[in-house]
Amino acid sequence: MKKYIFAACLGFGGVVLALLSIGTPLSSSAEGKKNDSGCQECASSAVVVKWTNQCSNSVSQAACYCAAAALIKCNIDRGGCGSDIATLRKMLAENKSNAAQLGTSCF
Repeated sequence: MKKYIFAACLGFGGVVLALLSIGTPLSSSAEGKKNDSGCQECASSAVVVKWTNQCSNSVSQAACYCAAAALIKCNIDRGGCGSDIATLRKMLAENKSNAAQLGTSCF
């Protein structure tokens, strides 16, 4: 998992979206479709943009973990966006924990 998040820090926008569409297994329990308008709007949500900007302008990885966490949380809130919700929740917890270990609370 950490290798995916590191990649997100290198090129947040497309990499994390690719991570969510490729890195998480699809499941019959996933409700939202990845091309639903609500899911597509996650990348431009205020909280994701805030953390993405901080990630781009910081040497600390904490903001990058929070950017990934915010995007994942948005996807969970929209029914999974075609990904398994349990896997997304695990990824959310890992990113929040990694940020916390670096002294940052994402939300």
